[in-house]
Amino acid sequence: MNPQHSSALRKLPVTVQLRARNASKGSLPDLKKLAWGVESNPTLHEYKSALLPVFFIHLNPSNFNYIVRDNDFQTMLKAFHSLDAIAQTFKSWVVGDPQPLEPSFLNTILANVDLVHRWVVFFHDQYVLNPVVLEGQPIAIFDILSVLQQTFMSTFHLAPQHKHIMVSADVRRVFASLFHMAGSTKIEELAKSGSDSSTEATSIRVGLCTSLQLLTKTIGWDAALAAVTKASGGKAALAGCVIGYIRYFSAEAQDYGTDNEEWKTGSEKGTLLGFGFSYVVQFLHHISVRDGELREYFFSTGSVGAVTEALSGLVPPVLPEAKTQLLKTRLIMQHQSVEPGFQYIIGALTSAHNGERLASQAVSRGIIETILRCAVFAFERALPGPRKQHGDYVLLAHISCYFIYKNVLRQADKALKKINNSKLEVYVEWDPELRDLYVSVTERIHLLAEALDQTARVPAPINNQQCSRKDCSTPPQLAERLIRRCSGCSIATYCSKECQRLDWGGIHGFGCGMLRLSSGLQVPGTNIIRRNLVLISSIERLEQERSRDAVLREYAIAQQKYPADADKLALEMNMSTYPTELAFRPVTEYPQLNLEEKPWPSILENFRGTPGSTRRPPWAVIKVRQGHRVHILFSPAKTLRILYGWEVWQDDIGLR
Repeated sequence: MNPQHSSALRKLPVTVQLRARNASKGSLPDLKKLAWGVESNPTLHEYKSALLPVFFIHLNPSNFNYIVRDNDFQTMLKAFHSLDAIAQTFKSWVVGDPQPLEPSFLNTILANVDLVHRWVVFFHDQYVLNPVVLEGQPIAIFDILSVLQQTFMSTFHLAPQHKHIMVSADVRRVFASLFHMAGSTKIEELAKSGSDSSTEATSIRVGLCTSLQLLTKTIGWDAALAAVTKASGGKAALAGCVIGYIRYFSAEAQDYGTDNEEWKTGSEKGTLLGFGFSYVVQFLHHISVRDGELREYFFSTGSVGAVTEALSGLVPPVLPEAKTQLLKTRLIMQHQSVEPGFQYIIGALTSAHNGERLASQAVSRGIIETILRCAVFAFERALPGPRKQHGDYVLLAHISCYFIYKNVLRQADKALKKINNSKLEVYVEWDPELRDLYVSVTERIHLLAEALDQTARVPAPINNQQCSRKDCSTPPQLAERLIRRCSGCSIATYCSKECQRLDWGGIHGFGCGMLRLSSGLQVPGTNIIRRNLVLISSIERLEQERSRDAVLREYAIAQQKYPADADKLALEMNMSTYPTELAFRPVTEYPQLNLEEKPWPSILENFRGTPGSTRRPPWAVIKVRQGHRVHILFSPAKTLRILYGWEVWQDDIGLR
């Protein structure tokens, strides 16, 4: 040991001096006690600059050969405990120590980061990946994983601030390997008997998720994604690994939260789980944005359901008002730690083609209940205002836009009944704006459920097992076997080309274009809309009937605003927002409707009203959301009425 280090050691307490000198000379017991003391005794952090050189003595690169060639367990243990102690000296700073690192300590670390990483790679390749060598070793693989994770988190904290730190290809490989291992295997099984494997496993996983965020800041998202994809064995395996993390945090939170008073009062573990969950969800969100293939895989394998379950488990039950500032701070941190989960679900609903399925999945897994539990927190008033832009309010409104689809509406109706049956005091300590939104959403669920019930009682306008031509003479049993859909509208069905030709000269030729627009065939991904066209048409008529005064008021305004197009005003019902927006606009403002081509002259003439009538019904343009697209539909209710005589409500709103 050089004189400078000896001088630094003389400043330590006598017992620590003696232990440090013995450790530097190779005493394994003293080295282990010193490493343990750095971890468990906060006062020793004052002397970490003096102790650090002691630990680096046993990280001599020449020791690699001794360990491998001679099976020198003593040298291996010294290196291992030294690596552990170095990681522990960082611990208070990594978790948020406001004090900056001492220059001497920082300089020592920066000068030896590459050496530390070489030992990390060595332990990973020599022991973690080699079960034959591992057998009978005095260090459990679980302990190795823990030390490697802590070392990565410590050094990766430095990397974004000190750009000269190089994260080599081997370091990326080892980190990605550990990340995949913790997400795809039960590392708890590797823990020593009698240890708190659950807490230790949680700590390892949270540390790896934290380190991943730091790594992306250092080498960039593309390089980090490439590393973890390669270690996982492909994009599909990576998707499964990330979802595995989410499911783990969800299950752990739910198990720990059951009848656990510490959890209900804002435990540190609850916050730890929350941050781990948030980090991995952020990673999931970012790689979904950057890689279309991964995005569709995530959305197709239930990640939204997993995120929803995790949110439900990580958000504590309704709590009484916090009695202390510490408890209040913990609860706020725990709540804010899961906020990215809300943002991810919003992103999923608005960026995937199958937004209707994702919304149904989120609702069925309890997202509405989770939103309400967040809203009734006693400390809600203390949360920052900008949260409204990305949190509960926006999420509730986004999901409401998908209630026009049968399966989402049914799940929402079940969720509402579940909330009412649980007697959740949803109005306690609420922000008035959020309370009003919930009341509106509740009313909307009831209204749309009424529409669904109404359409179920009225005979369907289209029988997909019969020929759509009314005068078809083909026997029903034979027609059912020959049935084919019209290639133009994909709604009408015919048993033969002859029936389709004859019907085309009648009503179908006039209405095929209407059906194509009414079912959203002008853009891809609209099969969901076609399956829900009857319900959407019922909602169209019901919304008009319930909003009669608003429709008439908007019509009067539009007549003054567009005097030249007063006879071509369309009622735009924007169901892609919540609540539904109503406005009249000239039909010429819709580029999707080419009024110079058939069948539009006939359509416009038809909707001018019956001859001699002084009143006519409005014709509507409907906007609905499906994934990231907003689809424009031509009045499904009126289209089905004209083509098939289908009518749910007989009363039209009369416009003069």
